[in-house]
Amino acid sequence: RYADSLRTHGHRAASIDPLDLLRRERVAALDPLRYGLDDPDRTFDIDGIIWTGEGHQEWTLENITSFLNSVYVGRIAYEYMDLPSKTERQWFAKLLESQGALEPTAAINADKRKNIHALLAKSEVLDNFLQVKFPNLKRYGLEGGESMLPALDALFEAASKAGINQLILAMPHSPPSNMHASLMQQTNLRIPTQSARSSETTRTTRVRSRFFRRRTIRSNRFASQT
Repeated sequence: RYADSLRTHGHRAASIDPLDLLRRERVAALDPLRYGLDDPDRTFDIDGIIWTGEGHQEWTLENITSFLNSVYVGRIAYEYMDLPSKTERQWFAKLLESQGALEPTAAINADKRKNIHALLAKSEVLDNFLQVKFPNLKRYGLEGGESMLPALDALFEAASKAGINQLILAMPHSPPSNMHASLMQQTNLRIPTQSARSSETTRTTRVRSRFFRRRTIRSNRFASQT
């Protein structure tokens, strides 16, 4: 019960404020004393309690508490225990706990961090260019949604490794121009040309509101083509 309580309520006490200005909630459900666990040196067989992938091991209550807190009450909040499927809940628990509460950057090697930096840097440059070149044209920027680029990039890479060689992205609203250029690999010259043509044709600053684009990918995503 205590382990499941941490999985269920840990997100409420997680430190998700990057400036650490918000007061973190004190969640009574995370206190082991509530479950009659008052001896930090008491040992438990963690098999079936924590998904470490190491089989039967004896851990003290203090170690179990420290481990689960590092996973669920850290810098990232996970909320999945309300999923109706027990299989899905166990899948998430195994995924998170088997990684050993890695810091967010620890699971990302230097090459991936450089790629994320390149995506965000190019996005910022393109945003600044379009703002100067087309100041009166309404468009969708990436402000406030920068994490979408590396998230979708990781999704595309995982799809490629899974054997998927073609992606179709269709949205009810036009995505940011940054996505056109970075992820869907539309040439930067084509984006302002389309924007200008759209503005001249409609004689309005209405945002282009529909998007459909196809991209072909290969296992080496750096060689992908549109």
